[in-house]
Amino acid sequence: MPQPAAEATGFVDRWLSADDFYGQVRLRYNNIEESDRPRRTEGWTVRLVGGWQRRLSSDFKLAIDAIHTDHIGAKDFNDNVALAGTSPYPLLPDPRNSDLNQAYLDYSGLPSTRIRAGKQIVRLGNQRFISDNDFRQTPTVFNGALVSNTSLPATEAQVGYFQRIRTALGKQAQIRLTLFDLAHNPVPGHSISLYGYFLDQDRSATITGFANNSHRTLGVRAEGSFAVGDPERERAISYIAEVGRQDSYAGGDSRINAAYWRLGAGVSNMLGGLRLDHEVKGSNQGVYGLQTPLTDLYAFNGWALQFTTTPALGLRDTWATVRSEFLDDRLVFRAEFHRYRSDFGGLEFGREVNIGGEFKIRGNLAAQLQHARFRPGDGLAGGKQVDKTWLTFNFIF
Repeated sequence: MPQPAAEATGFVDRWLSADDFYGQVRLRYNNIEESDRPRRTEGWTVRLVGGWQRRLSSDFKLAIDAIHTDHIGAKDFNDNVALAGTSPYPLLPDPRNSDLNQAYLDYSGLPSTRIRAGKQIVRLGNQRFISDNDFRQTPTVFNGALVSNTSLPATEAQVGYFQRIRTALGKQAQIRLTLFDLAHNPVPGHSISLYGYFLDQDRSATITGFANNSHRTLGVRAEGSFAVGDPERERAISYIAEVGRQDSYAGGDSRINAAYWRLGAGVSNMLGGLRLDHEVKGSNQGVYGLQTPLTDLYAFNGWALQFTTTPALGLRDTWATVRSEFLDDRLVFRAEFHRYRSDFGGLEFGREVNIGGEFKIRGNLAAQLQHARFRPGDGLAGGKQVDKTWLTFNFIF
């Protein structure tokens, strides 16, 4: 008859191996000044994630993790969106939150296919339209199913349907999101993607003034890089070209109709790189600007977050990026210089400078210092001067 101690040891070995656990500790200092607020936001926030994953059989894998976000020390800031219009502090959208972060089951019993069902992080393509917006302490997660298939050579097809999300503010919201993404690598280093995102949701994070913001976005993107010269110098020319269109869907307002496109190119070597990009979130004759409510907000249109909702006049963003690497890539410096204009009318919306550096201290521990400076143009109604600084320490295990 098995002894209790032996049974306990067997249970631990099977279900509680150290390799099955993962987690993250992310500590951040925030400093925000806005010209229309009398007080300065300042304080520390933290993200704590702890999880467990286990392959149940050759076909099934289970993953579960929990998250807690909080502030540490004095709270000289407002983290409540409902008070954003009246608080003397600039908004810091990282409220205290405790939640089941992810809980999903993977099934891989079909050839070249993975089915993931449950509460999960979703990042598609370059995350312009579908992302977890990971910069915020509480990431966006999606409840539903995502199917990935790699049966065709050098091709990955993904289709998904999601009925609920948890936003970066920790709020639960009903959603009906259907998506597909088809990515093909015709040759190594180059890809072509076709995508479609169908959002059936009356209300979203966008502020358009419409009663129903349901929309669909269809597009195609090509990107890649060419090696140049001596391989040891790691010289390359990179490019991206993307075009898409957004229109009304599932009863959405008929004025939802706008184009999207982006062109960009850059040069790089083993020490860093330089690139220039131009992105247009189009306007429908000044009454509607193309919206991206599920985007990675910090990867596009600047870190100061002045265009989380695209103005009705649309948005043209022209930016240059400089990147340098030192100490065997342990230290990375990055700077972006943005000029914003309206798509309809060509009004000056402003300029922004983003400067940041990341240092890999050791192993999975890194520190990052970032600063964003936005100055509004004459054409931006209600524009304000914004300065934001963050110091982040991130440990993953």
